[in-house]
Amino acid sequence: MAETTMNQATLPPGVVLAAQPQQPGIWAEFLAQPAVRRTLPLAITVFALLVMVMVYMSLNKASYRPLFPGMSGVDQAAAFESLQKAGMSVEIDAATGSVSVPNDLYHQAKMVLSSQGIPATSTDGFAMIRDQQSMGTASLSNKNGIN
Repeated sequence: MAETTMNQATLPPGVVLAAQPQQPGIWAEFLAQPAVRRTLPLAITVFALLVMVMVYMSLNKASYRPLFPGMSGVDQAAAFESLQKAGMSVEIDAATGSVSVPNDLYHQAKMVLSSQGIPATSTDGFAMIRDQQSMGTASLSNKNGIN
């Protein structure tokens, strides 16, 4: 006796074939195992945390700190060159043009530059006061009667 198969198109209208039971796939069998069902949530959680750490590490750039704000161009070039020769990570801030180093290398970079006499010109506000001492000394001299 020959076995015939019928599909839905050859049946008379209103007659529906019963669904054929399908064999479970290899993944369905794998996921149905009790050990896999217990460890799958943990594995997914660990994978998600790993992905989050990788995204954080890729987006978290080391923060840089400017060394001497207001340094002259000649001093900036000398500082940039000497810090690169010392093997330090250096960048120039696009907004201000100041030489910047990572936060953890800030004090070491200042020591390296100080040992080489950089910056040659003073960048603090006290230089102006030291150069123009008449700003506060005139009233003091008049009070004490010193001319």
